Amino acid sequence: HTTGNWLAMEGNGLFHTGVLFPEFKDSARWRDTAAGWIYAELDNQVYPDGVQIELASGYHHVSLNNFLQVYRIAKLNDVPLPADFLKRLEKMYDFDVYGATPARRLPGVQDGGYFDVRPALREAAALFPERPDFLWYATDGAQGQPPAETSHAFSWAGYFVQRSGWDANARWLWFDGGPFGYGHQHEDKLQILLEAYGKSFLVDPGNYTYERSKWRQYFIDSPSHNVVLVDGQPQRRRGARSRMDYVVKQPSPHVWATGKQSDYVEATYDEAYGGDVGRGVRHTRAVLFVKPGFWVMLDRLEAVDGKEHTYEALFHYDCPVRTDGLRVLTQNPGEPNLTVLARSATGLSVKIVEGQQDPVQGWLTKGGISAVRPAPVAIYRATGKTVYLLYVLAPAPAGAGDPVRDIEAIEGDPSAARIAFQDGRTYEVRFRPGRPADLKLLSNQ
Repeated sequence: HTTGNWLAMEGNGLFHTGVLFPEFKDSARWRDTAAGWIYAELDNQVYPDGVQIELASGYHHVSLNNFLQVYRIAKLNDVPLPADFLKRLEKMYDFDVYGATPARRLPGVQDGGYFDVRPALREAAALFPERPDFLWYATDGAQGQPPAETSHAFSWAGYFVQRSGWDANARWLWFDGGPFGYGHQHEDKLQILLEAYGKSFLVDPGNYTYERSKWRQYFIDSPSHNVVLVDGQPQRRRGARSRMDYVVKQPSPHVWATGKQSDYVEATYDEAYGGDVGRGVRHTRAVLFVKPGFWVMLDRLEAVDGKEHTYEALFHYDCPVRTDGLRVLTQNPGEPNLTVLARSATGLSVKIVEGQQDPVQGWLTKGGISAVRPAPVAIYRATGKTVYLLYVLAPAPAGAGDPVRDIEAIEGDPSAARIAFQDGRTYEVRFRPGRPADLKLLSNQ
């Protein structure tokens, strides 16, 4: 009575047994039963955008590999499968193509762990020779063609990728605006991840050993992710009566727009938080990518219960950082760096926490999934009923200085800001709920 990636494993095993031991009187029934399971799971487990319903990078490939092994053993032994069996696996590789970082890894979302996509796409290139983008990945760009689009929406999974291009120095941001996931879930809706110029800046903590400890709880919970805590409380989606409650019948509400000049994504967390907060706060996060170089992000935190709350926006780094006012700067001498600067607001502050034990905060895994190491997290803190936190996130290549001069509020509009850069560019950004942000270049010198 198993489901998910377990059923994919069991179907694969039963199919192999039926194929490799034809002398047993039940072999044909084993093959037919397993083939029926596996074929059905191509619908049950895979969303129309190609992502496996557990939404975990590694477990996506657990199911994909089991589906693929059924195809391989059937082909070697002339056992028939439905005519479209292989073709239906193609879409699952799109998760690798469009989701991978510039370093060719799927991020470590859910219990997935960071996953190098190149070995999988080498096999995919052989299976689907009509896909030049598979061949491009397989040969590290020596053959084939880069994917047809840069930024991409996995709208059913709720994963949205904003990307400047396909070179190794590309700027890349991952946004999670989707469902909880069928299994291996983390409490991380609205998380962002960021890589640029070959450097990983804002990171997912990845997976930790399956056990009952403070470390396991930390790595699957909101405090280890780039989300917002309310009154110190994490998101609390876990606890549904059935895992199927976490499988969506249509994409979760979101806004997505992509173009030559910019990308925009917006989604809302309006489910429960822990403790007394419950459903008392609604968090909407919107991210504007001004191509090719920087992002502007707005967190709109609304107290639907009418009460005052404390909001803590978390930014987890895998490199040293320091603060300068409301500015957080990575410290990578001679390497690329990232500036995160928040617009000034009454009572807004930022601090760095690293290697804290009680409560657990500021850790990543070390050398696998059974050890930890300190890592800095920047925590922006504000108090109020409805609060607007607006930031600019600007990476810089090796040898360049901090690119951001300042960010200013626009009177009368809490969802807007003017952003000035050291090179003389000044932008005006206005966020509008439910539609892409307005962007104006006010000065270019």
